[in-house]
Amino acid sequence: MAFRNYAPIWHRSPILRMLLPFVAGIILFDLCFQTPVRFSILIISLLLITIVFACLSYIASWKNRFETYHFISGQLLLLNFGFVLCSFNDATTNPNWFGNHLPKYSNTLATVSAEPLVKNKTIKYQVKIISLSNIKETKSATGKAFVYVFKADNASKIHMGDTLLLPNKWQKLTNSGNPFDFNFKQYCERKNIYFQQFLNSDEVVIYGASKASSQSFISQVHIYCIRMLNATISDTTTKALLKAMLLGEEHEIDPNVRQSYSDTGIIHIISISGAHVAMLFIAISFCFRWMKKQKYAWIKFAISLSIIWFYVILAGSSTPALRAAIMFTILAAGTLLEKQSNPLNQLFVTAFLLLLIQPMWLFTIGFQLSFAAVLSLLIFYEPIVSLLKPSNKIVQFLWQAITASIAAEILVAPLVAFYFHSFPPMFIIANVLASVAMGLILCLGFLLLLFGKIVFIAKALGIIIIVMSKAFHYCIEVLQKADWEIFKTISISVPTLILLFVLICSFAILIFKKKKSFIWVGLTSILIMSILSLKNNYRIAKQKKLVVFNIGGETHCELISGRTYQILSGKKEENYTTKNAHVGFHANEKVMDADTQILVLNAQKILLLDSNTCLRKAFKTDILIVSSSKKHFDVSEAIAAFSPTKIVIGNNINKWQVNTWREECSAAKIAFHYTKEDGAFIFPD
Repeated sequence: MAFRNYAPIWHRSPILRMLLPFVAGIILFDLCFQTPVRFSILIISLLLITIVFACLSYIASWKNRFETYHFISGQLLLLNFGFVLCSFNDATTNPNWFGNHLPKYSNTLATVSAEPLVKNKTIKYQVKIISLSNIKETKSATGKAFVYVFKADNASKIHMGDTLLLPNKWQKLTNSGNPFDFNFKQYCERKNIYFQQFLNSDEVVIYGASKASSQSFISQVHIYCIRMLNATISDTTTKALLKAMLLGEEHEIDPNVRQSYSDTGIIHIISISGAHVAMLFIAISFCFRWMKKQKYAWIKFAISLSIIWFYVILAGSSTPALRAAIMFTILAAGTLLEKQSNPLNQLFVTAFLLLLIQPMWLFTIGFQLSFAAVLSLLIFYEPIVSLLKPSNKIVQFLWQAITASIAAEILVAPLVAFYFHSFPPMFIIANVLASVAMGLILCLGFLLLLFGKIVFIAKALGIIIIVMSKAFHYCIEVLQKADWEIFKTISISVPTLILLFVLICSFAILIFKKKKSFIWVGLTSILIMSILSLKNNYRIAKQKKLVVFNIGGETHCELISGRTYQILSGKKEENYTTKNAHVGFHANEKVMDADTQILVLNAQKILLLDSNTCLRKAFKTDILIVSSSKKHFDVSEAIAAFSPTKIVIGNNINKWQVNTWREECSAAKIAFHYTKEDGAFIFPD
């Protein structure tokens, strides 16, 4: 079924007419999130719908207008449905949400709802709130939160399912404030997580330990699979990859390995997706190949779908896996009912159902990349693969694999560039390699979990998987080094992203459907992108900013000037946080580190004060940045010496010192900024 023979997408996929306004309602809710505007918008929208329906009764005799108003009212109704659904899914609208009652209570009872995540200094627990209590009363409560416990012997004894008694030291989630950094606060709020607390191990009481018998069967199987992989796979990289591919446990993936996957365009392999589910479906179908009669087809599909859904839930119900499971379910239902398959409509039905389950999935990168890849395959695969028809089976397989990689990347590439600031030029080779190697590793991983109790089989499979994984990762490292640096520093805005999709769609219609009028749409989008690029380049050339980053235990300060950056204080190596800032500011050229402590920016004199600064040489300073200080540093002396209007304190200063300085600055009516608590300092903002 070639692209040029397709009917318009509006007619081929009627569910799309419902999906678009529904998605618009979700986006509207997100834009109005936690503001009084959202409810007023809802009321106004409902009022408009009421007026529209009132008009319908008056003008029903005018057929054309009736259909128009009917269409508009239907779209508004779906938009409001998306908005209202988001409101119901928002934990803060629940009267029992614990965040509304915190000041009245001193303790929280909560259950550990996920596997603990070990960090450098703490162990992270995601908890589900059960109740709040004080001396006088106990109140049932709902909600989710994070608890970070500083490492100690008893901290590691807390497991998923344990009930904990916690003090009410809850803090609202905040971002680091670093420029162009990941918006962790927004990400968590979309998952209904608003609070966190940091505790010493002696502040946490295990109120009730979890019991294996009280855990669900799926949880027990999940834990068994994790323990099986821990026991049979010795290589940490391979073990982390298998846990991600088979069980959805991605947190053990090394950041460098994840970056290599991203740079080569195969980041999708660590997420459970349609490929995993399809492979499982093929294996199950192979086992039932003897059941050939059509009247028994429902038995085969029922067993296959039951196993697939069990696996998807076992693996954590990730969005790509749910999408694949729902699509297989719809496909199976259509086959049993002898209905003609419409993959495009099935994809949109799947999206609609997933967003009904959890509307905020719309904003997750995995959801967007997953659907963009499948949509791109459905639209572009057949037109591209039909360009060449090799007779040799091996060449045919390679051509199909290459075509699939190209087709999927067409709509995925702009999203990858937007989120990860990179475009993988080696994606074709990497994806062909990944489809073969990961397919084999995935099959062997399933066999390992199935026959893990048979020791000699488990050991043999473990050795084979490790050898294949090491060979695969070696090839990926080679491909990563072959990438050009220019493809790793891409930064595009939301308007540019939209224009890129318009450009792709217009030229696809021009080439495959021969509609020449769409060349003007494509050229117009190119013109607008050029104008935006010129405007952005002018802004970059004029930019000059001072940034004190919120990083670890140091004061890292940089001067951004045009397309260059200069390190004033801190480590000389570029890290993940500073790289994001450099890409966002388009400042990719490093100049010599500064040896001066005094800067003038926007007519403001800035002093970087360290342990060698002489406080006896008094002069007027507007902004004082304390990059490092002596043990008995007196902030009052610095105020007397430099008379600053604002003092900025870096992360490497002890908190007890900071609290003292904050009080002294407050008494002297001097603005105070502590990067660890107030986020990164950017001047001018």
